[in-house]
Amino acid sequence: MKRILIIASWKMLHVRRFAENLGKVKGDGLQIDLLENSCSIENVECNTFNNVYSIKISRIQSVLLKIPRIRVWFANNKTCDRLYELLSEKKYDLVVMMVVHNYAPFIVTTCNKFTTKVLLFPFGSEVIRISESKKRKLKPAFLYADFVATKENSSFSQYLINTYGIDKKKFVSYGVGSETISAIIKNKGKFSREQMSKVLGIPFSRYNICCGYNAQKSQRHEEMLCALYKNKNILPNGYQVIIPLSYGDSKKELIDRLGKQAKEYNLSIVFVTNYLSVDELSYLRLITDLFIHVQTTDAANASIQEFILAGARCINGQWLSYPYLETEGLPYYQCPEINELPSVIREAILNRDSDFAVPHGAISEIEHNSYENVINNWKDFFYNV
Repeated sequence: MKRILIIASWKMLHVRRFAENLGKVKGDGLQIDLLENSCSIENVECNTFNNVYSIKISRIQSVLLKIPRIRVWFANNKTCDRLYELLSEKKYDLVVMMVVHNYAPFIVTTCNKFTTKVLLFPFGSEVIRISESKKRKLKPAFLYADFVATKENSSFSQYLINTYGIDKKKFVSYGVGSETISAIIKNKGKFSREQMSKVLGIPFSRYNICCGYNAQKSQRHEEMLCALYKNKNILPNGYQVIIPLSYGDSKKELIDRLGKQAKEYNLSIVFVTNYLSVDELSYLRLITDLFIHVQTTDAANASIQEFILAGARCINGQWLSYPYLETEGLPYYQCPEINELPSVIREAILNRDSDFAVPHGAISEIEHNSYENVINNWKDFFYNV
């Protein structure tokens, strides 16, 4: 039997979905344990895990942990201590760190000490949107880890190579998989636009423009609205701009600021602020005619793949290129620089009724990233590690 220890926060939706889907296929040959690395989860209910180890907090500590900086420091140190204890007591074949925190070098060093293989699973911003000094401190973790989970032949994998000196032979090119891709395949052609709009609780429109996919400032919502305003005279009759703000640190601030901006520009806008189920996410993709994706940085983004598969025309920042989707031609309009977004939007809207054939290779690659395919790949990897 292979024994795998996952270090992650159960608060993260991607972690929960990954674990729950893994539990459906893991069989009897895998023991999967979780080391919960936050201070806010007491009970993890998931049949995937054979054992769950969480950080124990005393009453006195719980008072101090209301201070964010202390809570982070405490969680990091306790996670490191608990890992050392677990590796001293048990034999694991692989330790998986989902989200590469600043204490990753200690995790890798500890695993090496106990001759336990380690896989780092960066999600994106935690290794991109940090200072140069923090990147230097993180570099040894990537250099001495056995595996790094990232989509090969992507702007993110190239970033990891350039910034952290990773040997691409370490890449495990699976990601977490997308349940939304699976739902799009299932729901495409099954419901009318009116039906899906009603379920989402948004007005029916014959032309939906979706700007970004979360409530992070890095999505560049203001620049997108400004670019749409500059094309207001050619926006189709009955259009509406959809801004998904279901999750992200800046939800309240963005609703207020973007609402004022839309009013100033006299743009028809609707916010999606509630959390969406997987089916609802697929409906949002399926009713979208134009998706604009120009965030500052990105890992192997699933959202743009989902919109492409759903049939939306997409605008993608050239700095966010996905070579694995471009082998047979571009499946989206490219925006070379953010200041060129108005002209790219103009091109996409003026050509909205013309044929735009997405290369078959891109569709095949996207369908391959459904969670069913990806989770089976992970199962096989864990069995053979």
